[in-house]
Amino acid sequence: MGVLAAGIACVSGLAPFGAHARAQTHSADQSPDADQSPDADQSPDTADSTATAEDAPESEAAAAQGANDDGARQLVVRAVGEYNAGRYEEAYALFVRAHELEPTARTLRSMGMVLFELRRYVDAAQRLSAALVETRRPLTDAQREQTRVLLERARQFVARVVVHLSPEDAILTLDGAPVELIDGELDLDAGSYTLMAQCEGCRSQTAHIRALAGEQQEISLTLSNLSETSMSSLSAQPPRPAAPRSLVPPGLLLGAGVALALAAVPTGMASRQAQNKLQDQCPRNICDGSLRATRDRANRFALVTDVLWATGAAVSVTGLIWLLVRRSDGRQPQVSVACGPEGCALGAIGNF
Repeated sequence: MGVLAAGIACVSGLAPFGAHARAQTHSADQSPDADQSPDADQSPDTADSTATAEDAPESEAAAAQGANDDGARQLVVRAVGEYNAGRYEEAYALFVRAHELEPTARTLRSMGMVLFELRRYVDAAQRLSAALVETRRPLTDAQREQTRVLLERARQFVARVVVHLSPEDAILTLDGAPVELIDGELDLDAGSYTLMAQCEGCRSQTAHIRALAGEQQEISLTLSNLSETSMSSLSAQPPRPAAPRSLVPPGLLLGAGVALALAAVPTGMASRQAQNKLQDQCPRNICDGSLRATRDRANRFALVTDVLWATGAAVSVTGLIWLLVRRSDGRQPQVSVACGPEGCALGAIGNF
């Protein structure tokens, strides 16, 4: 077991920050590649953990813990191989499983190094920071120094967004996932995001963020109460324009129509008198030349009567409709009157 572990430490050693493994020969205890691998110190531990008969577990709980340790170390060996091959997604998955079985500072450091290679700098900084304070299998001095250097590099690529939020207890979601501010800031990897703020009884606010690596920006999200928003929107509406004043008031139009209709009465009477005279003096509708003036007068009065009556009726109805419509909604209708040889027509457009 010890020989196998020493071989892994030499062959599966990792160059710092994801560079390709260097083909060098070192002893199991002195290998610089092993020191620089994501968790190469886990592998040599298998060489140091050769159990004797006296060290055998004496309870089922101890046996289960030992099985977990062996499983974690096997996962680490596989993860190191995936890391050296440049398969970072697979390496990260294996390191996560190993950390779940045996959480240590070494596995946190390993996950941070893999996340750095995946350009997930925010997550990498979190894992590396946690590795520096973790007390379970703490880092060696060399590992701590390397972790600090890598942490500083990761932070250089993190975009910081300062969020001025009101109210401060509003719920934030980033691309639909809940997020929390840390000292009023969000740390993001470079990219485009949609940040939404919501609270009960408030109108939600959305900000579209384009995060650039290493840059800081500020945004403000101020939520307003729904009732206040409704009142402000109503007050912001432009006043309804007043209906244009008509050049001819509807009352005057109605009166003019009535006057025209009344003016048709005397002309109608004069036409009727002329027609009666022709009927009396023209038996069988045959009149001599002396009655031509009477006949023309009767026709002329009849025409005037028809025009006055039709025009007066149209104008009166128009004035009446106009008056009723304006009282109902304050808007002016569109009215038109047309007369021809067959009579007069009235048209009105509006709400009735």
